[in-house]
Amino acid sequence: MLACLEQQPLHGYAIAQALGKLGFGIPRGGALYPVLARLEDSGEVEAEWTPGTSGPPRRQYTLTSRGTERLGTDRLGLEAMVAAISTRTGSIEESGKRRPL
Repeated sequence: MLACLEQQPLHGYAIAQALGKLGFGIPRGGALYPVLARLEDSGEVEAEWTPGTSGPPRRQYTLTSRGTERLGTDRLGLEAMVAAISTRTGSIEESGKRRPL
């Protein structure tokens, strides 16, 4: 979710659509909004009510500096995990033995 907010503030529906485009599926509101609330409580996103273009106001979420830091940390962790898996997979293939990871 943090990566979805990296380029611009978004409202919940747009975040769900962005997650879908990234291949995570489109989460339902019951899954999406509790996570956004936790990110807001931790100071990683800020939310404000903005006027709707054709309807009621919507909450728009913005990535904070703390959220940007966490996103960077999460990306480093993901890169390390991918490298570890790639190294492990490579060593199994090199030994000629294929076994589950």
